[in-house]
Amino acid sequence: MQFEYKPLHAILPPKLKPILLELAEVFYETLADSPLVVEAGGRELAAANLAREIMAAVAQRMGGSAIYLTKDIAALVVAPRDHAMWQKFTGHNLRQLAREYGISDVRAWQIINEQRRLERERRQMSLPFS
Repeated sequence: MQFEYKPLHAILPPKLKPILLELAEVFYETLADSPLVVEAGGRELAAANLAREIMAAVAQRMGGSAIYLTKDIAALVVAPRDHAMWQKFTGHNLRQLAREYGISDVRAWQIINEQRRLERERRQMSLPFS
């Protein structure tokens, strides 16, 4: 979808650094295209205001830092999917989950086993060995 940035640019500081402007545009695009921003009439303005608020929070928390953003989005997309599969897993519905998430049965087993391991680690205390 092609976006008009007028609502966003109208509320951002005029001398915003290019990297922050681009980050705000990414937030704006994501929010404007998100089902979370449901009101079609004020969609662009709502997305612009949310993008500005997010930018302010990022600047307050991380301002002055040099940060590197990886292109690997696995932790943002795959991990929530894997957790959702684990939450839905009953012990008898692996094939159904594999079909629902568009993965092979083998991959579904790998995910369930990994989630089982992570759950066990969360529940068990580790002992200091110093």
